[in-house]
Amino acid sequence: MLKVNAMVPKDTFEQAKFIYNAIKTIRHYFIRNAVKCCESKHRSSKLGGLSIQQFSAVNAIYEKGEATITELAKKLWVSPPSMSVMVDRLVEKGVVIRRQSKSDRRKVAVSLFPDVISEFQDLQEAILKEFVETVEKIGPEAAADWCSVLTRITSVLPDQFENGE
Repeated sequence: MLKVNAMVPKDTFEQAKFIYNAIKTIRHYFIRNAVKCCESKHRSSKLGGLSIQQFSAVNAIYEKGEATITELAKKLWVSPPSMSVMVDRLVEKGVVIRRQSKSDRRKVAVSLFPDVISEFQDLQEAILKEFVETVEKIGPEAAADWCSVLTRITSVLPDQFENGE
């Protein structure tokens, strides 16, 4: 359990904890629902049953097109051995292809199978559709407030996070 730092006011700590947990809950909710939606549309879905961490890895690979284990580990804040194990599982599921890197033949790179790219695009569309429905439910004023707060939050993050690294 996190403890209140003596230097941080209790209200600030509680607010930060609430925001952190809300972001985690929102992220998990939309990813889980989208994966379930994808599974129901495509009984043979390769993305079905992915963990949140595996989904994050697939997303990182999708964004880059091809990535090394080291690049993925850095982006997802995990150790290269842990990333390697996760990639092994994704290879077994038929989600990713492991091969020599095009840019450096000494490195192993991973990319998504073409059918997985298409399925992942459908999945992202499903996530966005659910988000649109949620934004409609909270109304334009609350949505504008949310955008304002998120803009302020992202403006104080270090540059490396603004660029999605």
